[in-house]
Amino acid sequence: MVVDADTLRKVLLKEYGVTFAGGQDMMKGKIFRIAHMAMPTKWM
Repeated sequence: MVVDADTLRKVLLKEYGVTFAGGQDMMKGKIFRIAHMAMPTKWM
């Protein structure tokens, strides 16, 4: 089964509250981008 990237992003947001960035320009709907933010820590 093939699912386009925009559909996958919408499901991830709705079901899990996770946001993925979409592709840009000619890659829109074909890819998604994953960014990682570390756990917040208290600066000393």
